[in-house]
Amino acid sequence: MISLIFTCGIGNFALGFLLALVFSRAEGVSLDFGKWKDSAPLKWLNFRSVLAIASRLRGKSVQPELAIEEEAPAEPVVEEPPKRTPSERAAEILNAVPPNWREAVATAELPPLSFPEAAAHWLLLEALKFREQLLTAEGAARGLQNDSDSAAIAQAIADVRAFSTDWLTMERTTAEQVNAQRGRLANYEEEGQSLEDILFDQVGVIESSISTLNALDPQHDSATASNGLLIELARLTDGANSLRDYLQELLSTFVRAEERQSELSTASQLDPSSGLLNRLGLERLIWDWQAEDPTHQRPATMCLLDLDRFAKMNERLGPRMGDRLITGFCGELEQFLRQDRGFDRLVRIGWDRLLLFLGDTTAQQGWACAERIRQSVEAMTFHCNGTAVEMTISASVREWKHPERAIDSIARLKKLLLEAKQGGRNRVILEERGTKVVCESPRYPIQARSIKVD
Repeated sequence: MISLIFTCGIGNFALGFLLALVFSRAEGVSLDFGKWKDSAPLKWLNFRSVLAIASRLRGKSVQPELAIEEEAPAEPVVEEPPKRTPSERAAEILNAVPPNWREAVATAELPPLSFPEAAAHWLLLEALKFREQLLTAEGAARGLQNDSDSAAIAQAIADVRAFSTDWLTMERTTAEQVNAQRGRLANYEEEGQSLEDILFDQVGVIESSISTLNALDPQHDSATASNGLLIELARLTDGANSLRDYLQELLSTFVRAEERQSELSTASQLDPSSGLLNRLGLERLIWDWQAEDPTHQRPATMCLLDLDRFAKMNERLGPRMGDRLITGFCGELEQFLRQDRGFDRLVRIGWDRLLLFLGDTTAQQGWACAERIRQSVEAMTFHCNGTAVEMTISASVREWKHPERAIDSIARLKKLLLEAKQGGRNRVILEERGTKVVCESPRYPIQARSIKVD
């Protein structure tokens, strides 16, 4: 009898065990027996499991103790707006710009695809007109320098004050229009802020010059008034030159960001006064170079050349003659380029700054080229309207490597150039693999030359 009872008990226990397995699986309890060694014995067979079995038998369902992760609600699908083609974007920008910009924007060599780019196009054209007004006024004021005609000097001051006030209003209005677009410039918020800052800086300079012009009194002292007018004209011209160079750099940023280097026209890549490549032309040159060197194995070197003390020379000769002197100087430099090579080019990246791009050239070879140019310039004498001018240059040299941007290369070259200036000028600094290298300058057999500038 005892054995029968014991046998029935064992049978009932086994049956309960099997039922627990079946119903616990249905309720989501893990049956991974391989994990038993890592857990307490029969941890899964607890009170909740037994309750789940009983509830199952009664037709009810009780959630087991094991936490079941609830599925997160599906996020709503947001459809991206269809991408606009460049021509659609250009048409949209043309409709958004102020009416007085539209002709300039519509006739741009490369239609702008953002509001800051449209503003840069517009400002560059207007800045060139303002600069031309300044150069014309400077020539007239220079002619009055030894004249005691107070009425003529007063009229010259009034003319400069009038067109400078117009330019001041234009710059301030443009800065406000750019500011009004803030928050809607997408990827170009930073460029919009930078343009706005530059314009307001320029506004401050022009306001100061106009205030000084108002204080000049030709009736009381014609000589002082004449000299004061020349000083303010030089100051305003420096500002116009800086703005022009900045806008060229800004436009190159837009072209590079949109990868439109191949769309640049020949005219848009050239500096109008010297015929050299400008800042946009440098972007296209680098783009062409990379297309011919897809593995990025060929060396290329950049040399930044700067005329020493050119501001003083320009003050003596006048900015108009200074422009012609630079043009004549650029013409002389082109003889140092290898004419049979496709990627040796001279680029004008600023008023008195030139960049030499040398393809298939190491940094050491670029340094030797820059040193030969430095010694040649040292032996040149330029004759401008009967005035003999001798010049020297300072230069910095470093290798350019993909994928470094031109703007970053130029920034590093400028820092090196500043060291050359502070070290006494008329010298070349070489950077190789991120380190400045001191090289003993060889002496080249160079003959003195006399160059006439028309």
